[in-house]
Amino acid sequence: MTRTGGWVLTAVLLAVLAVGAVREAARWQRGEPTAFAGPDPIPSPSAFLASWRSSGLLAANRRLRTGLAALEDRLGRESAVSADLRPAAQTVLTRHLAYGNSQVIVGRQSWLYFRTEFDYLTGHPFLAARELARRRTLGARYAVPEPDPLPGLLQLHAELAERGIELVFFPVPVKAQVHPEPLARMGTVAESTIENPSFPELVRRLGDAGLPVYDALPALRAAAREGEELYLPTDTHWNAAGMRVAAAGLAQFLSQRTKLPPHPPAGLRRRSVAHELEGDQTRLLGLGLDGAIFPNEKLEVDEIVGLGEVPYSVVPAAASDLLLLGDSYALVFSALPGGRTASFAEQLAFALDRPVRRSAKVAANNLADRVHWLRQEPALLDGVRVVVYEVTARALASADWSAANLQPQVP
Repeated sequence: MTRTGGWVLTAVLLAVLAVGAVREAARWQRGEPTAFAGPDPIPSPSAFLASWRSSGLLAANRRLRTGLAALEDRLGRESAVSADLRPAAQTVLTRHLAYGNSQVIVGRQSWLYFRTEFDYLTGHPFLAARELARRRTLGARYAVPEPDPLPGLLQLHAELAERGIELVFFPVPVKAQVHPEPLARMGTVAESTIENPSFPELVRRLGDAGLPVYDALPALRAAAREGEELYLPTDTHWNAAGMRVAAAGLAQFLSQRTKLPPHPPAGLRRRSVAHELEGDQTRLLGLGLDGAIFPNEKLEVDEIVGLGEVPYSVVPAAASDLLLLGDSYALVFSALPGGRTASFAEQLAFALDRPVRRSAKVAANNLADRVHWLRQEPALLDGVRVVVYEVTARALASADWSAANLQPQVP
């Protein structure tokens, strides 16, 4: 680049910064929230020195870094200049350069992937001592009080066993494991499955302690190799075909590995219903110049109905001896008009031919939160013989697995 070109780029950058500062000041004068206001503020010099004296230089530096990172994130998401420039920039980056943003990775043929799942697959082994220590450090990426899933899961397993309830752990494979091909820029994908190096160790150690783990990846990957599309291209979650494969495999696993007693047939059947939805990854990319960067997904969902064509309802109060404790993978499609009985819970009920009880929330990946549900609503476990703990596999490397007591502690 010539010296003149460098000066021109510098001038443009300074002009953008100046305009941004003026526009943020105008928002502040009008009493509107600005990108400089928010959680994790940058500490003032006096606050930095006070933190240094009380907690040490490293802790004070972490607080400063956290504040700077938070400000940078807010400026990117909430500033007036960012709001003006982002649609055009994101349209060019995504449609023409196949580049997403800090949360979304763009693959071939407009397949979108959540960056957290990519981090889970390409990151360090989540059970490695060094990685656990890193995540316990304040300010680290995916920092949490307890990153190790083993102690908390085994405590829940033991507490449920005291009540005569079996626990089955079901980490749902992420989309990049089932459909990695759009991420391969050149060449082909190896036949072997893609997995975080710690996953086999997790399965082994939980199994040795008597907690069975259902791994749906072999069945899902086999179906994908046969040409089936099992996840939504612009969404994090599986589609109806993916749920069918996973539900059938989990139903067989439960019949072989648990002591669920025989149950009269539920008389359920599937019927296909056409729907349309905006993928969650499309929403994370934000709007382009002419609206959403990618069109809505057009899909068929499997609605589960009972006798008299009555939609089958899976709710916390359902009379069942099986509880599905889940996240958005257990809920996907349930918010669609007419799709309320098309989620994974209903597919599992169909595959088992028996009622299923469900308690699930979107983005509820922390173990203590789920134990809190069970404490808050003791009726969830009434008559239950088996609990299926469903969670996205990426949570193994990003969620907080702090243990919590199922029984409230008496002071």
